Amino acid sequence: MIRRASISLRLAAWFAAILFLGWMLFGVAMRMNLEHALTTARYQTLSRRAERLAELLNKLSGMPADSQERKFLDFAKATGDGLLEVRFLNGQRVFPSPSPDSEAFPWPAIVRGEQFSKVRYANQQYRVLERSVQVGDSTYYVLLAAPLAGNLALLDRFTLGLLLAVPVLLLASAVCGYFVCRKALAPVSRIIDAVRSISVWNLSERLQTPETQDELHRLAETCNEMLERLESAVTQINQFTSNASHELRTPLSVIRTTAEVALIHPETDPESRKAFEEIVRECAHSAQTLEDLLTLARADGEQAEKNFVLLDPLPLVHAIYHQARILADGKEQTILVRADTNAAQLIRSDQTLFERLFWILLDNAIKYTPNGGRIVVELSACGQHLLLAVEDNGIGIPEGEATRVIERFYRTDTARAVADGSGLGLAIANWIARLHHAELRICGHRAVGARIEVLFPAVRLLWSDTQEEIEASVLDSTR
Repeated sequence: MIRRASISLRLAAWFAAILFLGWMLFGVAMRMNLEHALTTARYQTLSRRAERLAELLNKLSGMPADSQERKFLDFAKATGDGLLEVRFLNGQRVFPSPSPDSEAFPWPAIVRGEQFSKVRYANQQYRVLERSVQVGDSTYYVLLAAPLAGNLALLDRFTLGLLLAVPVLLLASAVCGYFVCRKALAPVSRIIDAVRSISVWNLSERLQTPETQDELHRLAETCNEMLERLESAVTQINQFTSNASHELRTPLSVIRTTAEVALIHPETDPESRKAFEEIVRECAHSAQTLEDLLTLARADGEQAEKNFVLLDPLPLVHAIYHQARILADGKEQTILVRADTNAAQLIRSDQTLFERLFWILLDNAIKYTPNGGRIVVELSACGQHLLLAVEDNGIGIPEGEATRVIERFYRTDTARAVADGSGLGLAIANWIARLHHAELRICGHRAVGARIEVLFPAVRLLWSDTQEEIEASVLDSTR
């Protein structure tokens, strides 16, 4: 799932994860530092207490035993809640325990020198300092204890604060990281949109190069260099196609003329006549293919002649319909025209190109519909557009190939088996639709037949509209 997410989301997730890991390492380090500081402070407190006790023992030297014991008890009650002991090396008490807790406390064994240890008593943690004190010729060992409840409570609150900050930190880091990543990748999105808008029809366009001299600058420059190479290659291909088509038209005309002259000659035998008729048919088919190639070459080079004016498409549809009936009658097909005459619409179009577009759609429907089939032509208003649709009950378009049939020279296996063709008709129709700022849609994978729709930008013809107002509306709708 993470691989399918956008780069912004992935970078935000990584940013949040790294920040979370850093926060946890920081928290652990700070907790250890706080614990060390509290332990050091506790040691210093017990050390000062031991120093004061050593001073008291030196003052008590030479006093009566009862006075020494009383002063020791007063000192013990005033400091540490009486958790202290004064013992000899063998562990024997010099003074009685100042409190029951001190008597029951699990004091560590006497060692020579000084030690700072941790002891657990009555479900609490204590720190114990053991230090030797020299009083005259005698060596005493003082043991002092202090509870760690306050330190542990402070550490617990610190840990709880770190844990409670984790969700807030993760959310804030994820949101901020996503915002920063989107901001940083915004130029990439603009480059993507610009590249998507460039096709074979507008290869001369170039990406805007940012003035940052960074990776985005190099990416835009690389894309522009690639577009230059593609434009050069496409230009060479188009030039070759145009030149080859022009060069082949003359030999084809000569071959066709020669075959037609031979057919007129009365001494031509039947077998030769059949061969010449085949030559004439193939020359006609090849000439049409060359004409289509020339059309597409002019389209790629934007050299096609165009004369866009306001047209009412309904008379043109009826004119082409009457021409196509000759072909349909030969296959005993029925052609129905359904036109919405109540919603008069004008389109800004080139009459010759519109007629060729409609003829391609109708000719394909006749070609790929079996004998006795039915073809429906629809012309109707569709919002701010004019819909021209041709629907048949022929062989249809297989699933997954609806978007490919408008590619040049592409034909489905079923189409190849049914009729001859070059695979250029729908490519030309799509080009004409693009010139009209129209959308050609292939409704593929139908149970029976196929439906091809063209949505033209249109303007409704109202009685109050002047010619200038209509022109302005059409221009606005086609921009």
